[in-house]
Amino acid sequence: MTSNDSVKVTAVWSDDRNTLENSLRGSDHTVAMAVGILQNHITRHVSRVYGLELDPLTTQARYFPAVQPSDMLRVCRSDGLTALITPNAETNRRIKTQLALNAQANQTHVESNTTSQPSTSAVPPHESNNARRRNAASTANPPQVTMDSQLKEMLASMQKEIAEIRGKTEKEIAEIRGKNEKEIAEIRGKNEKVLSENESIHSENKRILNENESMRGEIESINSGLTSVRRDLDAARVKHTQDVEALRQVTMLLVPVHLRVLLDLARRKVLEHLGYETWEELRASCSIHQLSNKIFDALKQQGVSYTPSHQSILFLCSYNNIRRAGNTAAHSAKEDDIRHAVLTQPLDSRDRECLENLFTYAYNGKQL
Repeated sequence: MTSNDSVKVTAVWSDDRNTLENSLRGSDHTVAMAVGILQNHITRHVSRVYGLELDPLTTQARYFPAVQPSDMLRVCRSDGLTALITPNAETNRRIKTQLALNAQANQTHVESNTTSQPSTSAVPPHESNNARRRNAASTANPPQVTMDSQLKEMLASMQKEIAEIRGKTEKEIAEIRGKNEKEIAEIRGKNEKVLSENESIHSENKRILNENESMRGEIESINSGLTSVRRDLDAARVKHTQDVEALRQVTMLLVPVHLRVLLDLARRKVLEHLGYETWEELRASCSIHQLSNKIFDALKQQGVSYTPSHQSILFLCSYNNIRRAGNTAAHSAKEDDIRHAVLTQPLDSRDRECLENLFTYAYNGKQL
């Protein structure tokens, strides 16, 4: 066994006169194992001393220092392990009875020796081994009063040590409690701060929700307005389409008329250059080709600027598609268009009066 792994162990019987010391390997035994070994050894030793057969199970053991039973024995290397072995009440009674018998036997033996052999102090040869052991026990163990006094002293020492341990423990508990209370106070402060921040965030979220509700109402109102505007736009689009179509129809009606007006203007210009009042007077009994040649030659002789080509003059003299379309447009005008055209004439003119009469005649008595 190496000195580094050796742990001193001591077993003390409750009378403090029977003590065993030994060494055990600290790495091979737990504290509980070491206490059990000491309990067995001291019980066998006391059995030999008192001449009794004692059972280790009838004893109780307490040990120092205060370590866990499951700890390895090496935790006690510095101070060693001391176990205090105390017998139970029955075992203690047996020991007291045996001590009394030993004391009575010794007293009888002393008196007998004093009467028969006052000068002899040696033990008779025929004395048994048991008697020797009883004498040794009587000599080695003082009266029970001494045992109780020593046991009380040990118990008082143990109680003092326990009180010191309790004081240290209470002090450590107070320090830990103070530290924990401080930490709890700090945590509480942090929690209160977080709660306050959460309340602020909750209020802000509530305000944002209210704003969102208000904005949702405004958006719904805007959407409703947009729906109304969209309906108006659709109606305006339909009306615009209708107006464009009406304008297109009017334009289609006016284009042939305007083109016929152009032909009329051109014929009027020819009449001015050639000195005639009407086209019928200019044409007389001439054919279209003769008339076109007559106009073309006359314009050349007069040196008129921008004289039309012979083909253009022939087109002007003939009954062409332009004049035909103009006639068709003029004769396919609607009643409302004709009424509007008549109403455009001056109220006090003779043409207006004649046109109103002709309108009433043409539309079966309808008034403008």
